[in-house]
Amino acid sequence: MKNEELAKKILSLVGGEQNVQSVVHCATRLRFKLKDEDKAQTEELNNLEGVITVMQSGGQYQVVVGNNVPYVYKALLKVSNLNSEAGSNDSADDEGKSVFSRIIDVISAIFTPILGAMIGSGIIKGLLMVGTMFLGMDAASGTYRILAAASNAIFYFLPIILAYTAAKKFGANPIIAMVIGGALIYPDMLAAFTEGSSLYFLGIPVILINYSSSVIPTILGTWVLSRVEAILERFIPDIIKSFVIPLISLLIVVPIVFLVVGPIGNYVGLGIAGAYKAIYSFNPVIAGFVLGGLYQAFVVFGVHWAIAPVQINNVAVYGFDTITAMYLPSKYAQAGATLAIGLKTKNKKLKSEALATAATTAIFGITEPAVYGFTLKYKKTFIIASLASAVGGALAGLFRSAASAYGVSNALTLPVFLEHGLVGMLVAIIAAFVISLVLTFLFGYSDAPEVTVDEKEEIVLTKTAVSGELMAPVKGAIVPLANVKDELFSTEAMGKTLAIEPTEGKVFSPGKGVVSMLYPSKHAIGLLLDNGLEILIHIGIDTVQLQGEHFTSLVKEGDAIEKGQLLIEFDVAAIKKAGYPVTTMMVITNATSEVVEVNKTDQVDITDAVLQIN
Repeated sequence: MKNEELAKKILSLVGGEQNVQSVVHCATRLRFKLKDEDKAQTEELNNLEGVITVMQSGGQYQVVVGNNVPYVYKALLKVSNLNSEAGSNDSADDEGKSVFSRIIDVISAIFTPILGAMIGSGIIKGLLMVGTMFLGMDAASGTYRILAAASNAIFYFLPIILAYTAAKKFGANPIIAMVIGGALIYPDMLAAFTEGSSLYFLGIPVILINYSSSVIPTILGTWVLSRVEAILERFIPDIIKSFVIPLISLLIVVPIVFLVVGPIGNYVGLGIAGAYKAIYSFNPVIAGFVLGGLYQAFVVFGVHWAIAPVQINNVAVYGFDTITAMYLPSKYAQAGATLAIGLKTKNKKLKSEALATAATTAIFGITEPAVYGFTLKYKKTFIIASLASAVGGALAGLFRSAASAYGVSNALTLPVFLEHGLVGMLVAIIAAFVISLVLTFLFGYSDAPEVTVDEKEEIVLTKTAVSGELMAPVKGAIVPLANVKDELFSTEAMGKTLAIEPTEGKVFSPGKGVVSMLYPSKHAIGLLLDNGLEILIHIGIDTVQLQGEHFTSLVKEGDAIEKGQLLIEFDVAAIKKAGYPVTTMMVITNATSEVVEVNKTDQVDITDAVLQIN
């Protein structure tokens, strides 16, 4: 599906443009803030081709589309009137939300836009380490210094960059916010800090701090700016707002930041770093075991963003971060589990998807496709991967591995561990990968057979006899075939056919087997039963025209199913209102024996046997 087409469908299913307060994206997700989440059609989105899954967490409606998300996001902006500026001030919509949800929402909105640049900078930093330690690169050379500037700039100028993204979130003027962030790292102020000078503002002593790479002071300062601007907006005449508000804002906020907000934010950052260091120092093995084991669960609920400021703060305060080392093995545990599924399954489509996802996860560290597409779906596999992650995290803690830059989360950035336990990091990664791979292969995944024409024919041929009874797929009234307004079914051209007028919109399996085919429009499903029968259940007449609207599938191709299992739900009233009959046909497409209708009553329930194959 093309990106623009996918973007249009996603926008429609989240309730339309009028229901979107704001939207941003991270590495794999479109993160919507919706005015009313009840208007979003979550089930339809989950079944939409190109969408991996939907998560509702942290006050956001998250549509996971995988590595293609930047292009889908661009297409979304192109096909709508939404833009990256929209919904910057969401305070009104935060009412009623928990404090934790608000915090996660703020953190993700501020850090999501800069994640890619941070990861890219981290990769360059790692390559420079490899160059100087193993390839003889001279750190004084022009080549090194230019690339070092490329890798360090985002961290050095982080106050300016975060001021911009925080202003978008808080509804402040982003340019004025960037000026305030720039004031924090103004060369003269940094020189005063270095020299140990004493500075006073209107007689008030200034606590001099090196704000390069700082996080919390900038965010707090930008929030103060948003409050000051909101007050000034009420009193400054429109004709002079364009320059008077910036003027007064700078005169008020910059001194407040240097005198109050900056020091408070700095001490908060030092406190967080100190608290984390105390926990880590108490027992790095236990810390690694817990964080490693829980990290992918944090990803599932979308709350892993809460860790990002601590990681950045650790690098700023200590020059390295151990959190990255403890959760990095979890990515390889997910890759190992997904690879095991790919190696074990005989389903060709599932095999190719699993192997490709495992490779992507291992190289680029993007786990959402592996988690939502495979391990979480099979539950036991996710538990095994989490246990393997915990072992890997414990090993990373044991070796005291640490990253020299934030944003390190994949194989391409492993060199940044060169200064702090690279060998231990590799041991942790390999252990998590191998444990997850082996345990998943042996205990974590039971394959559902791929259904192909050749295999279906082989199954039929190996049966000594095709016999047994079939239950009614829907509850309702038997309809004579002469009254079915579709010659394909009324003439039994496809095979022995039973028609039922349903009284409720639920389709159940008439026997035990596997789902051999599911139409994208979900109006029809093919089953291969254990007794060798091939069954087609077709809901309504010409309902393919609805293109899946009013239908919800509860299974997918390749799923094993039990007799009486709910397969599809459909809205009887809505389909009839759209002008389509809901008469539902069950067709035996490969019956070679005599088929007898055993139910002589007009009304049938799903517990009633309706056909007997002799």
